[in-house]
Amino acid sequence: MAAGRGEFFRSFQESWEKKPTQPALGRRQPVRGRGKPGPARIQSGQTGGKRKKRRPKAAPSSVSGNSHSSPQPRPKGNKASSPKIKTSPSNENVLERLPSEILLKILSCLDPSSLSCISHVSKLFYQLANDENLNVSWELTVCDCYGRKITMEQSRAYFFESSVIVRWSGASFLKFHHIRNIQLYGVRKETLKSPKARTPGWRSLIIKQDNMIPVRYICTDKLVKLRHLPPCFLIGTWRGSNSIAFIMVSLHFHKLVEKSLLGSPVCPFSEPMDPPPADNSDPEFGLHGYTLHFVLHNTGAEIMSGHFRQLSCRTIQVRSGLVELRVINRTNLSEHRPLSGNIKMPWKSGTVEGAVENCCIVSLTLLDEFQKPFWCVSSPISIMMAKRQQSFDYSGEHFVMDFKDSDGQVKMKLVWFKEQKQFFLISLTVYISIFKVNKHFSRAY
Repeated sequence: MAAGRGEFFRSFQESWEKKPTQPALGRRQPVRGRGKPGPARIQSGQTGGKRKKRRPKAAPSSVSGNSHSSPQPRPKGNKASSPKIKTSPSNENVLERLPSEILLKILSCLDPSSLSCISHVSKLFYQLANDENLNVSWELTVCDCYGRKITMEQSRAYFFESSVIVRWSGASFLKFHHIRNIQLYGVRKETLKSPKARTPGWRSLIIKQDNMIPVRYICTDKLVKLRHLPPCFLIGTWRGSNSIAFIMVSLHFHKLVEKSLLGSPVCPFSEPMDPPPADNSDPEFGLHGYTLHFVLHNTGAEIMSGHFRQLSCRTIQVRSGLVELRVINRTNLSEHRPLSGNIKMPWKSGTVEGAVENCCIVSLTLLDEFQKPFWCVSSPISIMMAKRQQSFDYSGEHFVMDFKDSDGQVKMKLVWFKEQKQFFLISLTVYISIFKVNKHFSRAY
């Protein structure tokens, strides 16, 4: 995202939000001749700065219904007072008064990069840019062992600060063990004159998951079982029948617009390879100046959110091919923080709904020292009982949450306070693979 384009949109919004100079109806007007005299207040016939002692005769206020208004002087030569002009309140945003149809029409003409950029201008543009009324949606194509291809349109999308969860349901006829591969597409359909009529649009392949073996059972409730298919799929099956109840996918916003629109039906969007940033620091110094935006959430609400700056790591902390960034230190009690809700994943399939405990979504955005996206992840994660006590400062039950992919790993340690019925996060550590660091900076750690 170009920084210059974002600055343009911010200045564009500020110009719209300036307070109007025209006074509002009913507001008292300043009386000429009162206060400190100036050149414009010297009336005709006055010389040498002298002022006449006689004041002009006052006329009653022209605003009806206000018996407490002070009388206003009537200008000479005007038999009737000038008409009042009603203006909008000074705190009203002009953009918010425009019909959403007009704004959607304007946004639909933008290219994906501009659309992604303008979504950061305000909450209004953020909602409109991510609204499915722009005809951007996501579809799943599931292939089974009998050679059938089943295409499902999304049932619901849940937007959050840095990610979106998309859900598909209504495929109970499909058995989980019959699935051979899953393909996720971004689709933009053209809307015809009829509001409900759409033509088949361009399909952009985002993910093609051919291998179903990495799928891992994570948790269950009375109705469904949840399985995690890396990197970002969450599959719910009905207990007892193994039929698909729903499929969810968690997608990080980084390059999501480009991935959803600029890929081909058979090949995902390929991000241009920029030259590595110049890093003139001492190799022994390690990583420094990193920023992490970290969110735990589900389909309904945020469970925990944090923004952590100035993360660093020296080369002596590099172990097992991983660079360690300590975000929340277990021994520093002042850094520990509570979670705002229980760790669970609400779900819905048709008219049936529920919530699976001990599962949620982790969305993280790690920025390098140049404040450029370095590692962006949004994926299901589960909580498990710790095998041993993680801290002697807390007497409650201890739990751990782990996430790992080819680029890095996240480890969390939590304590459950039974009386408050609340989790407390006492440790958060991010690990980055040496291979990714060396590739990004052309280094040889």
